[in-house]
Amino acid sequence: MLKKLFIILISILLLTACRPVSHNEENKASFSILSFRDASCFSLLPILNDDYSISTSLSYDAFNDAFVNNSYDIVISPIDVGVKKILEGSDYKLLAVLEFSTLKLYSDRDYLNYGQIGALNQNGVYTSVIEYLRKSDLKNYSVVWFNNIDEMMDSYNDNKISGVIVDEYNINYLKKNMDIGFNEIIDLNESYEYLTYYPNYPVCGLFVSNKLIDNNQNELVAFSRTIKTNISSFKNDKTTLNNALINSDLNRLGFNDLSLIRESYDYCGLDFVYGSEIYDSIEILLEQCDIEIIESIIIK
Repeated sequence: MLKKLFIILISILLLTACRPVSHNEENKASFSILSFRDASCFSLLPILNDDYSISTSLSYDAFNDAFVNNSYDIVISPIDVGVKKILEGSDYKLLAVLEFSTLKLYSDRDYLNYGQIGALNQNGVYTSVIEYLRKSDLKNYSVVWFNNIDEMMDSYNDNKISGVIVDEYNINYLKKNMDIGFNEIIDLNESYEYLTYYPNYPVCGLFVSNKLIDNNQNELVAFSRTIKTNISSFKNDKTTLNNALINSDLNRLGFNDLSLIRESYDYCGLDFVYGSEIYDSIEILLEQCDIEIIESIIIK
């Protein structure tokens, strides 16, 4: 019952939000937060100047450990990692999806029908989806996995790969640092939708510790309202986004290129959608990861 009242309360507050919200205006609590270091952590822009403990990582081991040890109040994690650990007994629940996929295959060639292509995040959702799509639009390609974008860039420059599968932020990073033009070869979201009938599959979710849900509901409502409202405001008002970028310590997120975030923000898949609203989409995605989700792990 408490969880149902919580989700009703947060929905009412978010529906009444009509302007960017500073978290200083709301109930505050000093949450500890671990976020995956990709577009999902851009959701934390409006709270970077507040008194939160924020860590970011690209290590899947770090997220596995966080869920096992209940180390953080909030974990913004690859959705497969979070759901799997909850199913194994971790003391968290999924509140919302913060990032949806923007993966595409790019090349500096006009056409690319086969060959070696590069991809990132070998152990995550992306790996499962890319492998799933190799039965269709990616069947003629051999995928080389890289630990980071710079390794991929070096391999491309050395002509070891002829295409790259990357998201919106990383293609902008490559364009800026390689000074070449890239053409879109395949939109992997369209390929995924063709096979599953579900577009824009979820990538990262906002997981909340049960302790926080039980003891700090008002503060969590305020936090969620701030995140959701500002994602929308930043997309609609570039002055507001630019001011937030200029006045925030982006190093806390592990990023230092303001112009790349500004360029990528609108199309990087960032959003705030309750997990309960897209349960079927999450379920279909996790089937590709051999994970069978149950409804009780999502806040309703």
